[in-house]
Amino acid sequence: MRMSRPFFSIIIPIYNGSAFLRETIKSVEIQSFLDWEIIAIDDCSTDNSVQCVLDAKSENSKIRLFFHEESHGGPFAARNTALDHASGKYLIFLDQDDLLVEGALDHLAQLAKRCKSDAVRGVRLSLKKGREKNMNGFLPSSPITTQFREKPELWRGENFAAWIFNREFVLNNGLIFLDVIGHDDKVFLLQALTAARSLTISRIPLVKYRRRHTSLQGRKNSRSMLDNIRAHGKMMDILWETGNEKALAFRFDRIDFPAIAGMCAWASIHVNKVEQKVFFEQAAAILNRAEIRDLGPLRSEYHVLFVCLKERKSDSLLRLLQKYSHRLLPYPWWRVLWNKGLAVVNTRKK
Repeated sequence: MRMSRPFFSIIIPIYNGSAFLRETIKSVEIQSFLDWEIIAIDDCSTDNSVQCVLDAKSENSKIRLFFHEESHGGPFAARNTALDHASGKYLIFLDQDDLLVEGALDHLAQLAKRCKSDAVRGVRLSLKKGREKNMNGFLPSSPITTQFREKPELWRGENFAAWIFNREFVLNNGLIFLDVIGHDDKVFLLQALTAARSLTISRIPLVKYRRRHTSLQGRKNSRSMLDNIRAHGKMMDILWETGNEKALAFRFDRIDFPAIAGMCAWASIHVNKVEQKVFFEQAAAILNRAEIRDLGPLRSEYHVLFVCLKERKSDSLLRLLQKYSHRLLPYPWWRVLWNKGLAVVNTRKK
């Protein structure tokens, strides 16, 4: 039985991840820094995931496994369950198909002990077909400690996995994961960053993100796309309620509006008219808020967006896709949407 609290609690939500779990767990076990525990939460897997963890657990007492009695459809509930069981000083949230970078725990532990911040950021590497890509080139060359209000441009919602969080800070602020499938991590991260008294940002590589179209991030269906809109609305709420108007304006032009436009464009092609109405009404409710209408450059553009999508005006839809595609083309799912969108528009023109 473990008598002392570990420095890191590494939380791994599990659902049908047997193809990746052994390698993920091994990436933790080979770390030179040994003061850690794994908290694995199974959300009713139907494959061999549980046995994979049990096999590893039989050889390593630092691995703890817990079960849900019913599936929740996403990692948010598993992460919340793990918060109840974790005992480490710092929390690391590791997806079942991601890998810790060799030596990451040692470097981050040293930095965390030195800076004593509520949250510390490393680097997430993208791993696809054996090739690594650094997705965080905008970070400062040496570690800095700051507050979110001072440097909101250093936050990117897709890099939740690059952060570690002080567990007492998370508990004291009542931070939990919300039921927005595939986007609960982004909302949690923004809640944490706006509540933190100090944040340390570094270029220490922490995790390798294996890009897969079958992952929650790669899976695009009506529920996940609508939850994406809801998540962006929630994040704008957080910024407004915490007085971060500068960050709200920065994000809305560069992240939130293009994302909402992308979700609505997807809906205009992939779902029926009844579902489309749900998408458009959800987006319109967000974009018609007083604090959003006053942001300036996009005040008139969102009206054009919804008119052309609701009325299925082919020429306007094509212009819309062209307008926002340059922001989204780096993502494989958007390239697919772009090609399908062109095909739909061209068909309607005939």
